[in-house]
Amino acid sequence: MTKLKVGLRGLTVPEKVQQVRQVITDMTGNSNFTTPNPSLATVTAAANDLETAFNAAQIARDAAKTKTVIQNDKEEHLDLLFSQLGGYVQTMSNGNTTIINSAGFDIAITHAHIGEMPKPQNVNATTGDNPGEVDLHWDRIAGCKIYEMEYTSDPAGLTGWLRAGTTTKSSFAVQNLNSGTKFLFRIAAVGTKGQGPWSDSVTKIAP
Repeated sequence: MTKLKVGLRGLTVPEKVQQVRQVITDMTGNSNFTTPNPSLATVTAAANDLETAFNAAQIARDAAKTKTVIQNDKEEHLDLLFSQLGGYVQTMSNGNTTIINSAGFDIAITHAHIGEMPKPQNVNATTGDNPGEVDLHWDRIAGCKIYEMEYTSDPAGLTGWLRAGTTTKSSFAVQNLNSGTKFLFRIAAVGTKGQGPWSDSVTKIAP
């Protein structure tokens, strides 16, 4: 027994309306289908309602796009004028903070020069959530861009150091370690002048 294709999945709204109307046209006056359920009039009304709603939504989308373009132009214009006004206040104030504040402008934040990174402090290692995982934690260092982590199974910590990864946070999970093996871990901070000294190493047996 041949089965017809049911449903309109994958079609756009105009395509759905077109297909429905084609079926209604072909079924109208068709002696094979004398009592359609639902009625062809009901299906036709539903198709018309969908088409009307689709057209209204399309008009609204087009109008929204136009309004967004206008908004962006207005925003860009205001940004330019405000920047020019700020330049005028900067010139007239000669960099005097009190005068700048009197005009209602914010003071630009100047970042202090960051020199060499210090050695990370209070490094500790704890058991992670998964086998072979050790969680590292340490005190955050101001001005640090990233932290480097290394580990080794050398009890003396003299050789075999391997890179564990990098992070911008003051914590890191070292994964895929050999369970039951004692490891040494160390951290180094990296700033504008490069990497600072390694922290004192800490030991932990991987779970």
